[in-house]
Amino acid sequence: MWVVVGLGVALLASVFFHRFDPARERIGKKKFEKESGGVVEDAAEDPREREIRIGTHAARVYEPAATGLGHTVLTALDGRAHNRFARLALSEWALMAKGLRWWWYVVAAGLLVAEFVSPTVQAREGVLLAAWIWPVLVWSQMGCRETRYGMHSLIFSAERVVYRQLMALWMAGVAIALVTGAGAGIRLLLSSNGRMFAAWFAGALFIPSMALAMGVWSGSSKLFEAVYTVCWYLGPLHQMPSLDFVGGTRASSSAGLYLALAAGLLLAACLGRRRQVAYA
Repeated sequence: MWVVVGLGVALLASVFFHRFDPARERIGKKKFEKESGGVVEDAAEDPREREIRIGTHAARVYEPAATGLGHTVLTALDGRAHNRFARLALSEWALMAKGLRWWWYVVAAGLLVAEFVSPTVQAREGVLLAAWIWPVLVWSQMGCRETRYGMHSLIFSAERVVYRQLMALWMAGVAIALVTGAGAGIRLLLSSNGRMFAAWFAGALFIPSMALAMGVWSGSSKLFEAVYTVCWYLGPLHQMPSLDFVGGTRASSSAGLYLALAAGLLLAACLGRRRQVAYA
């Protein structure tokens, strides 16, 4: 009975849903012409076009509007612009954080304080994991924001976009990982636990590198969100050694492995961005 009801609802919806059907648009246009006395202005017509008739033949001629502008000389780029990498990285950070509500910062600050005051084991195996899953939607913007908002043609025309802008974006992502996990990292550093600190640092580099590479190659944030959540759930949360990128246990993979993976993913992101720039 419910299958029949569902089919009936779908059929009823199809009666009113025409999905920009040209036949329906022509009906609406004729109705509008009839109501307006047959006068319809074509909003898409270019005022710089005019029609020329010769006998029974007609043609449209495009006449560029006279602007009265002469030759324009572009100002050369300031050589000091090459040294503004830090400002560019801060701008990328601001773009990634744009739209976050005040309660997002309250939760992030609470997790950071908990990293400092919790026992070392709980801070590393519990609070740090929560702190590094909380910004997942911030990291997932990396590499795909230009495609999502249709700004790739403008961004990719900038100077040294493959390395300068991409590296600034990567540094902004790494900074977010370092700041949100600073409590656990500082305590590991002060306790002279070099192995665990190296694992923490490798994780801080690995997460944004994976986000950047997946964002560049997929053009969407969904791939990183899905893959990272699964890796976080199976690896650090359930301490699967092969996927534990924070080194929560002694059986976890070494920090060198995830440092190498971070470098490889960053290289993959650069190659993907070069491909995007070439076809932009």
